[in-house]
Amino acid sequence: MPSYAETLPVGERKRYIGYAYVSTWFGCFADVMMDSTAIIMIYFVLLNAGNSLIMFSTALTGIVQIPLLIPVSALVDRFGVKRMVAVSCSLSCAGYLLMSVAPFAGSAAQYIVLLGVFIFCLSRPIWATSWYPILGDILLPEERGNFFGRMRFSYYVLTGTVFYFVGQFMGKNPPVWYLQIATAITGLLALGRFFCINKIKLSGQKQDRPELKKAFSISIHNSPLVSFSIYCCFFSLASSAIIPLGMLYMKQSLGYDADTVQKLSSMGIAGSVVGFLMYGWIQKKLGMRNLQITVHALWLAVAAGFFCCFKGMPLLLPLSGTLLFLSSLALAWFNCCFSQECLALSRPGNNAMASALASTYNSIGNAIGRTAGSILLGNGLLAVTWKWHDFVITDFQSLFLLSFGGILICGVMLLSLPSVIPNHDDYYKP
Repeated sequence: MPSYAETLPVGERKRYIGYAYVSTWFGCFADVMMDSTAIIMIYFVLLNAGNSLIMFSTALTGIVQIPLLIPVSALVDRFGVKRMVAVSCSLSCAGYLLMSVAPFAGSAAQYIVLLGVFIFCLSRPIWATSWYPILGDILLPEERGNFFGRMRFSYYVLTGTVFYFVGQFMGKNPPVWYLQIATAITGLLALGRFFCINKIKLSGQKQDRPELKKAFSISIHNSPLVSFSIYCCFFSLASSAIIPLGMLYMKQSLGYDADTVQKLSSMGIAGSVVGFLMYGWIQKKLGMRNLQITVHALWLAVAAGFFCCFKGMPLLLPLSGTLLFLSSLALAWFNCCFSQECLALSRPGNNAMASALASTYNSIGNAIGRTAGSILLGNGLLAVTWKWHDFVITDFQSLFLLSFGGILICGVMLLSLPSVIPNHDDYYKP
């Protein structure tokens, strides 16, 4: 039986794919500002937040997604994709608008920003579980790799350009009102995502999808999907804190000004741009197995590189930018692999639950990894400095060393990946 995407006229399907692209261009500013720039971190610093609170804010996405992704997938089936997208966009907008007015709360401002981050994070599992069914309705299997690469490439070019100029005009000591305006505009842009998705005609076959209990059972007994999800969980636990830790390390220990940190974070966005641009080509060139092994090796190199960064060392600035570039490149490839494998490993008609299950495992790793970083930094569980030969190692570098060890140990789990062990049911279409 042909899929819904195969029944659509080519011109109509291409138009819907175009709407999907544009929807990401509206929503991408909120996601990229939260995940890939130093803007929210600098905002917290200006409001006198501590390192522990800042690192905890980066863990909120994972913390929120863990309990919500699977129940939300049932809500998507019950109320429909478009209604849930509307809820997601409204929450995203509300979270950023709340952040923008936080300074008016005086001494509680940092906690109002944290609440805004939390509200925005509530929107993410709703969007994630709605997004994959939309793509399942408009993309053919052979189009997925190129779509994920080009789509993310386009929105990172857009956001990278905008946020670079945001950093240019920010200055060494940006005024709070500047970041208030940036967060407010970002929140309003998120609403555009819904208006684009609303123009896509979806299959609407909610009755053909299994109920929550049955859908969950199908997914949890899907051994290739579960193997992939468990690997992502442990890999994210080991690697997820590296990028936010790196930017915080530059600001707090290496002594970079706010505008320098923001410009360096644009190098990270550039890494994402290159990663997404190359993804379709490199995935076909290397294959899914070799690409996933390459991503694993890149993260090992990045963790080791950050550990080797010392204040005052030669070429520190270009090294810092290169590490952010490589970490974002590796993250871009990991995210594209994750999205492609979620669709490839899901059983027919079970895209929402399969993606929710995999994303839950991944979020558990993200949440634990970043929360652990927050606890270790904020509660004095690591020595502020310690000596190794003639080198003085900081607590940030200790965390990079722990991440390196974790990623190294996770290398054993590469053997559990479906792409590495070629023994799949016939629905697996990478």
